[in-house]
Amino acid sequence: MPNFNFSEAESLALTLYLTSQKKVPEQWPEFPEFGGITNWFGYGSDANQGKKLLSEMACITCHKIEETGNLLVSDLGNIGSKLNADWIKTYLAGPHFYSGKETGMPALFFKVSSDSTHFEEITDDPVDKINHITIYLSTLNMQENELKVKYEHALSKYEVSIEIGADIFRSQNCAACHRSAIQSSFPSAPNLSFEGERVNPDWLKSFLDKPHLIRSFGHFPGDGSRMPNFNLTDKEIDEITSYFQNQQVLIDQYKPKKLSPFAMQKAKGRHPIGRSNH
Repeated sequence: MPNFNFSEAESLALTLYLTSQKKVPEQWPEFPEFGGITNWFGYGSDANQGKKLLSEMACITCHKIEETGNLLVSDLGNIGSKLNADWIKTYLAGPHFYSGKETGMPALFFKVSSDSTHFEEITDDPVDKINHITIYLSTLNMQENELKVKYEHALSKYEVSIEIGADIFRSQNCAACHRSAIQSSFPSAPNLSFEGERVNPDWLKSFLDKPHLIRSFGHFPGDGSRMPNFNLTDKEIDEITSYFQNQQVLIDQYKPKKLSPFAMQKAKGRHPIGRSNH
């Protein structure tokens, strides 16, 4: 995720928009009911049982949890301050619905029926296991109070709306990487087809290293788009700069084309269609 250098008000507006996106596609099967826990598996407290279950399933093979494991994918250290408990449960039930069929997250508790209408259990007590794991993950929220204070302060300070957040999502072309109901209908950045001819390489290298605002109101006046900071390495910057400088521009497509005899006659006014009326 690049750094778009959002202001606090822009971050709040985008947050309001994204947290309003809650509709689950109708073609998804109905998720299991996650009611009360009926099986405690003999591990003590709910949180401790969840921690033991994660260990048994070798989740730390890919995830880092409380300074243990591997950071091949996401760090779960503060996941409780990031994700809603109900969402964690539905994700664990059907991870590929959220992350795509190619996700590396395996289905550990349920599989979808052959007719895609419901979930089928693939382990004993899957609902209880998911509930225990969710309770444990929800305790990993060291930043919760700090983030809550900042959010409530921003709400009282700025007058923004979901609609403004949607405009920001659209103008920054977030849909280029993220699946969303919003699809960009206009280009939010300059055409780079002629960048090698348009800019000096020294300037381009400096800009890629520290992107800054060039058009105060966005690429198109009023859209608010801006170049994010991708935190590129020096080597990556050099390679991108070199690419643009060596880009082959299709100049021929902009050269005047040879006119046909008919067009030549018309252009000279010798063809009836091209003659002047006076």
